[in-house]
Parts: sequence; C-alpha cells; structure tokens
Amino acid sequence: VKFKMNYPSILSAGIGYSMYKFDVAVDYRFVNYEKTAGFEEKGWTNTYSVAGFGWKNMSIVSAGIQYKGINKFPVRLGYTYSSNPISRKLAFFSTPATAIIKNAFQLGCGYEFNRHFTLNAMYHHGSSNGSTNGPLLSPLMKTSDNPYGAIPDSKVSYKMNTDLVMLGINYTF
Repeated sequence: VKFKMNYPSILSAGIGYSMYKFDVAVDYRFVNYEKTAGFEEKGWTNTYSVAGFGWKNMSIVSAGIQYKGINKFPVRLGYTYSSNPISRKLAFFSTPATAIIKNAFQLGCGYEFNRHFTLNAMYHHGSSNGSTNGPLLSPLMKTSDNPYGAIPDSKVSYKMNTDLVMLGINYTF
C-alpha cells in the first residue's frame, strides 16, 4: 500500500483599511484537511502502516496594524490564532507532523531610506498553547471496541514554540 499525501485546499479572505497614520488588516483562512488525501484517512491499513493523520479542518484568523506616524519608520504589530486539527484519540499518528501553532505574535518595523529602498525587520513568537496528547496506538491492539489500537495507560504528547527573526530589503522600481 502506497501512502499518498496531498496539499490541502485553502480558502482565504481578508480586508484592510488605510487611514492617515494607521493601516489595519484582518485575514481568515480555512484549511480543508478533511477532504485531502493523507489527512482525511485515519487508522491502520491492512499491512499495519498508518492510513493517514485523520485531521479536522482548520481555521486561521490573523490581524495586524501598522502605525505610520513616525517619519520613514512604520511600526507593525500582528496576531494569529489557529485551531488545532489534531484530535486527542489520533494524536499518535501526527507525531511526525506537529507544527501546529495556536497563538502567534509578530512585531515589526521598517526604515524607508528613500522612495525606492526600504529595510524591514520582524520578530515572531508562536506557541502551540500547551501540548496535544493522546494514547500510544498499535495495530496489534486493534479490536472492534478499540479501532485505533489505543494502548491502555499510555501517552504521547508534543508541544511546540517558534521564534523567528526576519530581515528584508525592498526595492521598488
């Protein structure tokens, strides 16, 4: 049995508004994991390999504000919230793909050297907001009452934090 995994479809919408000293924006993204090969399947195959992650659909909301009141030095602040597509009972299947960040904060700024050249900097901190956990699973423990083969009194758990610094140079022709 060959494991097939596709990239999920993503529906995005956003709105922004600019004023004299402020820009604000809000974005929403829907990630369709429940209809994506490799994510929609769950459980074990007949050869005891993993059929898929069994992820739920995911919603992501981002908001940001930019303050332009300091001459040639815009300051930016952002926040992103993501739902967790991993269910507790299937957490074991997702241990190799745990990069789910629930809350993320961004702080950035830029410096406009002239009308063509801008230097931008950004710091990001994200957290899974605690751990995702569930039982260890084994295809050898699978029964009609235990369809995923949960091993009694066992636990697999993971959590993730991210920190990122990014510098960018923008040149406008």
